[in-house]
Amino acid sequence: MLHYAWQNFHAICDSGRDPLTGYRWWETCEKPFQVLAACMEIWKATQLDDPSQYETKISVHMDGTCNGFQHYSAMGRDTIGAIFTNVLPTERPSDFYQSILDSALKLMDEDIAAEGANFEKLRVAKIARKVVTRSIVKRPVMAIPYGLSVRGAVDICRNNLHGKISSADLTPVAQYIIRNLFSSINSTFRNSMAIKQWLAGYNRYCSSKLGVPIEYISPMGFPVSQIGYKSMLQRKTSMEVLVAAVDENRIKNERDNCYGVFPAADGQRSGNSLSPNFVHAIDASHLLMSYTMFAKAAKEERGDEADFGSIHDSFWCHPSQVDLLNENLREAFIDMYEHFDPITTFAEHMENWVIPERFWPKRFENLPENVTTLENKLSHLERRNALYYNRPEKGEMDIQKVRDSKYFFC
Repeated sequence: MLHYAWQNFHAICDSGRDPLTGYRWWETCEKPFQVLAACMEIWKATQLDDPSQYETKISVHMDGTCNGFQHYSAMGRDTIGAIFTNVLPTERPSDFYQSILDSALKLMDEDIAAEGANFEKLRVAKIARKVVTRSIVKRPVMAIPYGLSVRGAVDICRNNLHGKISSADLTPVAQYIIRNLFSSINSTFRNSMAIKQWLAGYNRYCSSKLGVPIEYISPMGFPVSQIGYKSMLQRKTSMEVLVAAVDENRIKNERDNCYGVFPAADGQRSGNSLSPNFVHAIDASHLLMSYTMFAKAAKEERGDEADFGSIHDSFWCHPSQVDLLNENLREAFIDMYEHFDPITTFAEHMENWVIPERFWPKRFENLPENVTTLENKLSHLERRNALYYNRPEKGEMDIQKVRDSKYFFC
């Protein structure tokens, strides 16, 4: 990086001095306005007798590697997943998206070698193998820990492939790519995906069978309650929608009362929403803990104020405080997972507080109509008990090693 900067130092200074009338080198860069801001700062520093004394106001960004999978890896103590997402120390930074793509390409190569008798499958596999790239798979892979469905991933992949292959092949090729991506992720992140599936199953069962909301406490102590309801508008016929479209009063009335007087729980909708909300509650806690520890350290160790900004898993500070933020965001991550087990806390809170209060015993008689006898009632609760007692097993990852991971946030 320094070699590149020295090679282009004249162009950098020219961009900072004359961004519009000079060589305009900054416009050729991948993120031109970020580069231009840096060029201007460097040019101003070179105007001092001692450039090292220049106080820059530009921020340095530190980003997590697919932060959703980082948290799932930590929750499940998933060693392989942690290596892929730079949670554990490695000699070189892991390119998470390229690693998943490479694994998927191996599966495609195996299909091509085995599908000699099926011409159509072989044709689709060869097209997918030829056109798939890191940029095509990055967005769907990034969204998987936040509840992206297979159908949603296929739609994203179709959009990314548009213009690269014929329109007739868009859907089969996108479906084939996503199927191999999901297979690759499921085999790589076994503990992480097991947690995601367990959460979705527990949520669907509590919502649709017991009719109770999902509630949990975030690592920062913030209470969260959620349940998805079935909209009455989903059961409209095409003609009813057309009739409603010309009646503004009817539209407003149905929008305001779309769930009815006694709304029914939607297990699928609830199941899809828990994964992103649960992970965001955890990564938001990590953000707050990181800032709290960073601000305290800046005040106590350096007598300085902490200049901090963030968007999701991207943390920013001034260059003089990078080392302090790097240290404290790792300490916050370790501290959170050392003293807080998200899955156990979630299950214990549901079983000890939510279900007894919302369901047992006053809602025992509100089980489905076909559940009549005591034996059937107990059988009905059996699946939930199985989910409670058979939580996903943890791996053997040492969370303390995050402290030595150079590329955890970088």
